[in-house]
Amino acid sequence: VIPVMAVISAWWLLLAWFGMQYISGIGGLLEPVNGGGVAYWAHIGGFLAGVLVASASVFIHPQSDICY
Repeated sequence: VIPVMAVISAWWLLLAWFGMQYISGIGGLLEPVNGGGVAYWAHIGGFLAGVLVASASVFIHPQSDICY
């Protein structure tokens, strides 16, 4: 096996990671063994919460022009 270096956008990696978590979470629901995939759904929820908070931060503006 020879590793190949490639430049790809972080968005593609995030999409691939989210897809793997989602597929594994569905698999945990279909075959509930050892917790039923709770960790996968926790990762999905945390990811979506982060996206929501990051999206909401667009509307928060500092009250002064000084950046600390």
